[in-house]
Amino acid sequence: MNRIAFALASLCLVSAASAAMKVQLVVQENGGTDRQENLITSGVPLMPGEVSDLSKLVLLDEAGRPVVCQFRDLARWRADQSLRWVLLDFKATLTAWGQKHFTLSDAGGAPTDSPLKAAVTDDAIVVTTGPAQFTINRRRFNLFDRVRLDVNGDRQFGDDEEVLSPSADNGSVVTDTFGEKYFSAEGTTDVTVEESGPMRVCVVAKGTHKAREGKGYSLGMYGFEIRMHFIAGLGLVKLDALITNNGAKCNGSPTFEDYSLIGRLNLGKSGRTARMYGMAPVNISVADGQAAEIYQDSVGSENWKISPGINGPKPGQLSSFRGYRILRKSDGKEEVLHQGDNARGITGFGDGKIGVVIMPNYFWQLFPKAVEVSGDGGFRVGILPREYKAVHFIEDASAAGQVIWLYFYANKQKQPFYAVDGRPEPHVIDDSYFRRAMARCTNAHYAACGALADVGPYLPISASQPGEGQVENNPISVFLGDFPLEVTERRYMMTDYLKGNAFGWQVFGCRWEEYAGHSPWNYEPIGSSYFLFNYINTGGLRMLEYGLRRFKQFRDVRAYKIDGTDLWTCRNWAEYSKNNVAEEWCSRKGQWPTGPEVEKYSAGKYSRAGWFGPNPEHANLDDLHDLYCLTGDTRAYEGMRNIAAYGGAFAATRSHIGRDTGWAMRAVARYYDFTGDKNALGYLNAACDQFWDVARKARSAATIKYDNNWFMDVYSRAAVMAYNITGDERMRDLVIGLARGRANQPDARQAERKYGWPTMLAFCWDQTGLAEFANDSPQKYARLGGYFPSCAGYLWAKPRADKTPPADVKDLAAEPGVAGEAKLTWTAPGNDDNRGTAAVYQIKYDDLPIVEQADGGKQCNFWAAHNCPDEPKPEAAGKKQTYVVKGLKAGTYYFALKSRDETSNESRISNVVSVDVK
Repeated sequence: MNRIAFALASLCLVSAASAAMKVQLVVQENGGTDRQENLITSGVPLMPGEVSDLSKLVLLDEAGRPVVCQFRDLARWRADQSLRWVLLDFKATLTAWGQKHFTLSDAGGAPTDSPLKAAVTDDAIVVTTGPAQFTINRRRFNLFDRVRLDVNGDRQFGDDEEVLSPSADNGSVVTDTFGEKYFSAEGTTDVTVEESGPMRVCVVAKGTHKAREGKGYSLGMYGFEIRMHFIAGLGLVKLDALITNNGAKCNGSPTFEDYSLIGRLNLGKSGRTARMYGMAPVNISVADGQAAEIYQDSVGSENWKISPGINGPKPGQLSSFRGYRILRKSDGKEEVLHQGDNARGITGFGDGKIGVVIMPNYFWQLFPKAVEVSGDGGFRVGILPREYKAVHFIEDASAAGQVIWLYFYANKQKQPFYAVDGRPEPHVIDDSYFRRAMARCTNAHYAACGALADVGPYLPISASQPGEGQVENNPISVFLGDFPLEVTERRYMMTDYLKGNAFGWQVFGCRWEEYAGHSPWNYEPIGSSYFLFNYINTGGLRMLEYGLRRFKQFRDVRAYKIDGTDLWTCRNWAEYSKNNVAEEWCSRKGQWPTGPEVEKYSAGKYSRAGWFGPNPEHANLDDLHDLYCLTGDTRAYEGMRNIAAYGGAFAATRSHIGRDTGWAMRAVARYYDFTGDKNALGYLNAACDQFWDVARKARSAATIKYDNNWFMDVYSRAAVMAYNITGDERMRDLVIGLARGRANQPDARQAERKYGWPTMLAFCWDQTGLAEFANDSPQKYARLGGYFPSCAGYLWAKPRADKTPPADVKDLAAEPGVAGEAKLTWTAPGNDDNRGTAAVYQIKYDDLPIVEQADGGKQCNFWAAHNCPDEPKPEAAGKKQTYVVKGLKAGTYYFALKSRDETSNESRISNVVSVDVK
């Protein structure tokens, strides 16, 4: 039998004739500051069948009025192609720690009035936000080709309103250790509009940094991937910038001196000043020939020499001084104006008529970092800056990233942010956008949708848990009551090699104990990646902050992402592993370039630990999946493909019980379920074959023996997912087989402990209704700790109106047919015992006698016997039924069947019959 088992079939699907959908949302201000018309970007889950047409969605404010909102289809339910996740972009005015309530409906009629427009030609993309107009060169990407501001308010953009003009020297620029510059404008491959709507436009630029006239490293000095987010009604741009080493061809890891984003304002000859924020703001006049700079060289603590944020170098090898310095540069000399421990890094720069506010996120936490402005109007954001004592390099299949907000303004324009004499205060803008405000659903809605979980719905998290999360809760108590972020950050300052040394561009967001997948550096799926799941179920704002940090570090720094290759056609694990990167299991070392040029451009490289995609024993894409669902992060979505292929290639070639096969299967299964990418289905089906081989090897065993209960639960969870997604009934049978003999052991249902089998037992209860798998206290699983317990609790707590199984068939008979066939006959049982009509049959065969529970002799467990394909539908109780099994080889076969009703109550095994097939 092979019937599609949709993961959420137990939910009451919403019919087209039902009342209008209403999803309650709350936006929580989380930075302690008033925000005017703040852009809110949040993913919202929807129930299966609720709405399929994106144009039907409308967002309503507290008074029931439609709000201008941009909607993006993030994912759809595979069963009916209704919306599964949708991304919302809208604006909300918030008071410090305050809340605003909204309702998402499918009533239609959403307003779209907006000044935001994106015009695309072969040469350029022009984005008009209302007060500003940005031109992006598609052939030679240089960040901004032009920036114009509507200074006089006539809704036009004249030459005299141009604040930034074309220059091929601008853009994403790498400088190698010999002083040669490599420009994004020289190696642009793709500049496209990735998203466009009334609230936000996203332009993505990709390519390779190349030197002019064929100079420098012939393979190019790393790639670039820069997403530019433009916001309606503002001169504000969010840059998500990465220097990448993700190419299909391995280019090695050449060293370089500097990676910066560079631009130049059209400033006047006088009044040029910078306002730079260390621990407090410092105002600096910047004349011709001068520059001002804020530079964070190291972590601002007494341990700065031995906590470089890198694992490997000797103390003092990388950084030169503690914390940051603010400098004025002139005539080759540097004057230290201010110094301290931890700089904000935000900088305002202008001439009293026009200016820009530069706001790098996590400036000191991601050290080394620099912002420099010069008297000629130039500005530079040093993502991996030249001021650092050591050279920089990026591991194969890795990247380094930085989010930077740029706000362009003219003093005569009306400012949406607090301003003094027309100049906006940089810290006010940074406070509005540094800590992300999100729209959050109710706990009950998240739970019913199975939001961020892998095996369907879960019990709503109990409000009695720490960080209790009903949206009506006092916001300050929620903020103070969840994840101990400050304590964690203090531990980051320590020098121990597991939890300390955790500030710096390579590590920030995570910690060294999780850089690899084996002890003591142990990244744990779910244990390391449930922070955003916990946030949506508690409203804990520290949990949100911590989760966003961690998952972006996973997205950028971990080495696993290779672009432009077909990951699904490798014939075996050996072929896959030599063409991909993931810890010590996979490496492209054999493809690394060699020779004198490579040696020349590797000068100064030092030994350090890399961050890698976890090995098969910890294979996991939840970090990327959750980040994409809640924020719409496209790079996270793309990265899921690499990890899914890695997991699939491994699970498709291994036949044993273990966490490696379990996590690997789970990765490819989750990816296919979420994306519907049919390329993944081959690996998933092959992995099911390998899992079934485990079952067949244990067909005569009383219990499938395996010593590690936690690994067993991981393995069984993967099989549950595979059944839910593909309908492969062998996976259902395998989970039942794994559970046999375990259900009545004392610790079997102790989800409070790491050991036990809540997944398999809850699934078996849901699938069979057998008392041996039941649980009398499912609500105790409505708690945090990942979604292992809460998903299991849902299956145990789900109402089961019908508790009477069909009767067992007692008159099954078999006779030989033509060559390769056997004819079976029996009397149909009922739905409830011998009344009504059952829902489904499961007919089994084997060359050993089939029994309900084997004893280790020459018998075959019912669950481990072969499934017959395409069994007939049950008829009304008492009717005779016939079924012909085809495609059998000559020999003696035993047959047995069971039936189930509409709530999956399962009958006992029928009588067992045998027949000699010709």
